[in-house]
Amino acid sequence: MNYIKEMNAFYDRIEQNPLSSSAVALWYALMHMNNKTRWKETFTVSATVLRLKSGLKESSFKRARTELKEKGYIDFESRSHNQAPIYRIMRLTVEAADDMSHLSDQSMDHLGNQGVNQLEDQPKNLEASPLIKQNKKEKKEKENNIITADAFVFYQENFGVASPFVVESLMHWIGDIGEVLVIEAMKRALERNKTSWGYVKSILQAWAKKGIHTVEQVKADEVAFKNSRGRKRATSTTVHTNEIIPGWFEVLKKTERQEPRKKVQVDKGNAEDVRLALEELMQEMGE
Repeated sequence: MNYIKEMNAFYDRIEQNPLSSSAVALWYALMHMNNKTRWKETFTVSATVLRLKSGLKESSFKRARTELKEKGYIDFESRSHNQAPIYRIMRLTVEAADDMSHLSDQSMDHLGNQGVNQLEDQPKNLEASPLIKQNKKEKKEKENNIITADAFVFYQENFGVASPFVVESLMHWIGDIGEVLVIEAMKRALERNKTSWGYVKSILQAWAKKGIHTVEQVKADEVAFKNSRGRKRATSTTVHTNEIIPGWFEVLKKTERQEPRKKVQVDKGNAEDVRLALEELMQEMGE
């Protein structure tokens, strides 16, 4: 099963046949559990685990499960003696290989004979036939799908079940900045005890603004930032220790230490004495 194609098909389908938010959350939880089983046709999981993964209460969980079954998204079989139900997720997409079934045996034989004749007519020193190139392309697409699925699994295992909004944003950033960096941003958010998609997105936005597209560039940017902070601290310390003090300030300090100001005794009852004392003080300040 292709994780990304299934989610895209899921979005397309709920646009025409809407689901409740509880049913959407449960579908994501079931996809997460099915992915952990390596996409087995059927798998078992307890209701308790699904409620924890989807964040639903028991009554909401039962209604959501019934809704998914009635609308053809899943099938499940309850079992007795407290055994976990057996679930099966209905595939919403059909692989392109299945579309070949409409070709008749005669058409297939004709294509096969034509292919053999073409191979005999071609030089033997060709580097790779179109079929080999196609196989390589399919292998690369398969690897990319596995990587992208890992990003969603990483989010669900560490942040919780992804809402449709988060899934759409995840897919946007995976296509824009790359799968590896999206996972790296989530790791750094967890290291800071932040478990919100908004925090992860702020990290990705900062990297995109700086033109960062690889983990190596992220590490180089962090080293440059640390070095810049170290230089600023060193510069700040140097400015404080080598501060230039004006000469007049030193002379004033020395004068104050050697010649303390005279205290003038004034008779409060004599206005003339007050005036003379003020003039004497002003003359001293003028000197």
